[in-house]
Amino acid sequence: MPVSQFMSFIRECSLICIVSAALIFPGTAAAQQGIFFNERDDQYLLLGLKRAKVSFEVARAQYERQQEQEEQAALLASQRQGGGAVGSFAGSGNQAIDSSDMPQFIATQESLAEVAQASLLDFGLLSIFTFLAFAGAFFAFVRYDVR
Repeated sequence: MPVSQFMSFIRECSLICIVSAALIFPGTAAAQQGIFFNERDDQYLLLGLKRAKVSFEVARAQYERQQEQEEQAALLASQRQGGGAVGSFAGSGNQAIDSSDMPQFIATQESLAEVAQASLLDFGLLSIFTFLAFAGAFFAFVRYDVR
């Protein structure tokens, strides 16, 4: 999201908060203008608006700091790699990929009996724990059945 869109989104959210507070609390608009400045409720509302402004400024500063860090990281990565991703793909065109240096997949030949014997312990434990869970639930239900 570009910075301008983010900033306009934050401004719109802040404006909606201020307007909704002015509609819900009628004295808020007066507090913003300083008319009822001595009343406690309006002072709290004005303090809330000031805190909203501060939180908006903090969010904007954090967003700008994050953008700067991302730009620096991208610049550092492009310097380390000797260019960007665009330069690394230039010239590949229609050339075939040479996969001779890559390891080849070799399927193992195991019999069904070997696989079943290896997984017998796992299925045994699963079935024992499942049986214990259902038995415990059944006995708890029978014990607390109120019919």
